[in-house]
Amino acid sequence: MSADSFDFWLGTWDVSWDGEGGQVEAGVNSVTRVDDTIRELFTAPDPAGAYIGASVSRWDADAKCWRQDYWDNRGYSAIFQGSRSADRMILERIPGPGPGPLTRLVWSDIAPAAILWNYERQNADGSWVSTWRIRYARQDTGGASATL
Repeated sequence: MSADSFDFWLGTWDVSWDGEGGQVEAGVNSVTRVDDTIRELFTAPDPAGAYIGASVSRWDADAKCWRQDYWDNRGYSAIFQGSRSADRMILERIPGPGPGPLTRLVWSDIAPAAILWNYERQNADGSWVSTWRIRYARQDTGGASATL
């Protein structure tokens, strides 16, 4: 695990997911490296108004893990931490002051041109269920230095 283990995510991506009623929804996710951080800007149109999410991820060399601060234009914010293990990157949400299930972000099926991303919630029995699955397709071909 190292400071470049998130580089697979760098680039501009067309993203899509199954919305209500099985309708395919779409957006764009732009991910860049600025100094020692990974910056993400996620945008998607929505009938109720555009959804905009942003994150800043940084490698914590002392803890040997990634830390991500995420927020969106609908009032959601969270802090995640974790690392890459074999073929997946998993960042678990650091619990806030209120009660609620543990959640995590999981990047899998990581390839230079495509990634699968899941927002998962932990069930009472300890199993994980995806509550939002996004398919990534790379727009550009030169933006990432994939470490696969």
